[in-house]
Amino acid sequence: MLNMHDLKLLGNPCALTVSSVDTENIKLILFRELYVAEYLIGDKTEHITAYKNGNSANLIVGFKNKAKAHMQIHSSNYGEKQFRHELFTTDGFVSDRVVDTLVVQHALNVYSEKGYETFTDADTLLYGLTEIEQQKIYAIYDIFHSENTDSLIDDAKRLEKIVNLTLFDNKTYYCGVDF
Repeated sequence: MLNMHDLKLLGNPCALTVSSVDTENIKLILFRELYVAEYLIGDKTEHITAYKNGNSANLIVGFKNKAKAHMQIHSSNYGEKQFRHELFTTDGFVSDRVVDTLVVQHALNVYSEKGYETFTDADTLLYGLTEIEQQKIYAIYDIFHSENTDSLIDDAKRLEKIVNLTLFDNKTYYCGVDF
């Protein structure tokens, strides 16, 4: 299956914009989005500036390869998970949502004697599983297919430290100094 990271025809990543709203804790949202950003950009976080207000935060993230990301995240008490990632590269642009989409459209609509069900499944091989179940399967798959699980653990510890620092105060944090 092709994903945004594998589109080599787009050239080198330059910038990423992220919007993410979920009912999870804001720290979990930021951890997930930093992990995704580092994967899409192809490098580690060099510095991060956070502007937090309550359950919302705007962040500017700089990566070691000089690419930048702008993230808008929010922890909500209600609704289903909504996100958008737009990756800008030296030769193009790719997004995981239709350009004017504000709310995720349902990929599958099921009408039966039991009523109406919808699914926003991102992976046709995992239709019917909840989004959390899909994410757990992806994580397990990645661990089993990783060449170096120790590096995954190290990355998780590093990102956890960044998240805990970043959401504490509205300022810029630097690799090698703060984390």
